Amino acid sequence: DTAVGRACGVIDCAYAEASSVRNGVGLVKLMGRDAGLVAQDAALSNNVVDACLIPEIPFRLTGDGGFLPWLDAHLAEHQHAVVVISEAAAQQHVPVLGKDPTGHNVYEDTGKWMKGLIEAHWAEAGSEGKVFLID
Repeated sequence: DTAVGRACGVIDCAYAEASSVRNGVGLVKLMGRDAGLVAQDAALSNNVVDACLIPEIPFRLTGDGGFLPWLDAHLAEHQHAVVVISEAAAQQHVPVLGKDPTGHNVYEDTGKWMKGLIEAHWAEAGSEGKVFLID
């Protein structure tokens, strides 16, 4: 067993949850404090992942090419989505909470942050959906 192999099973569970409701999002947060290798490899090893957010590729949240408009369009067409996010993927968006004992930055929990962001976006837009966070 490897981290990627285990993650693929978790991603399958997220797909089952997301596809069980209209506008369901299976959000899987995977380890990777400073790198998205596990998230990337798990996403590429599984054919149900619709988006993979990793720290090596900065992403926008809104506007042209933003994650939230993409998610809206994807849900309108497919009624569900599976999103894999590395724990360090949103470094440019989440606050640094401090340092750990080894001197590394400690960030807000990326999975909870993304779930809250999606839900707030839906509330503002008057949309409905369900985010299933698997951490």
